[in-house]
Amino acid sequence: MRMKIAIAVLVSLALPTSAFAGGWTQIDTVVKMVTSASGYTRIDLAGTAPNPDGCTAGAASNYFVESTHPEKETIVAIALSARASNQTLRFYVNGCYASGGVTYPKVWAVEY
Repeated sequence: MRMKIAIAVLVSLALPTSAFAGGWTQIDTVVKMVTSASGYTRIDLAGTAPNPDGCTAGAASNYFVESTHPEKETIVAIALSARASNQTLRFYVNGCYASGGVTYPKVWAVEY
């Protein structure tokens, strides 16, 4: 548990101060992960997604980690580990990522 909290704290230190307008998702399981040639990773959770920034995806449970995120590799590794072990996690989301004419919540931190 201490390791989980430590990782969440370390990742949250990388958040810009404007990131605190977003919010945490519900605790849920990872059902799918997709990476693209452009470098983003989409992580889908099982439940309905909170949408604190009004992204057009609405209640879709798709979250995006941008290729330029300073902790992208860590976030993706934690999500992959949670998927493989059927563990739950939650994301801190802020802002919207545009893909295919739709916007989705952007992941800034993960807690598992």
